[in-house]
Amino acid sequence: MEIKATFLCENVIIDSRNNQMSLINLHEDELKPLGYPYVFNSIDFVALIEKEASEPNSYQGTLAISLNGNSIINSPVNIDFMNSNRHRAIFDLKGFMIKEPGDLSFKIEISGIQLVIEKRIELLPIINFR
Repeated sequence: MEIKATFLCENVIIDSRNNQMSLINLHEDELKPLGYPYVFNSIDFVALIEKEASEPNSYQGTLAISLNGNSIINSPVNIDFMNSNRHRAIFDLKGFMIKEPGDLSFKIEISGIQLVIEKRIELLPIINFR
């Protein structure tokens, strides 16, 4: 199994006509909220994963989100390739709060194999000019 890419964005749209995926308001390496605490009304964590034909179609794992090493969310997830060798793991997260700037980490650990899918983003401090 191999991770092809990971993304953080505000919304994911899958076109029903051609199965194309669009990422709306992509967050790259850093984010500067208007203030803290900050509530993510909607954020999507996307991982593009490929596997060999000989590998299983379904895996159990854990989605973990942490800020500066402190856990915010820790939830079981199912990764199902549905008889394909490619999978889009899309996690739509609504309404979680960030209390301070720092290192925000989104991580999927898949049970039974040594695979960690991770995306990090730096939340920048607020600078007030007087």
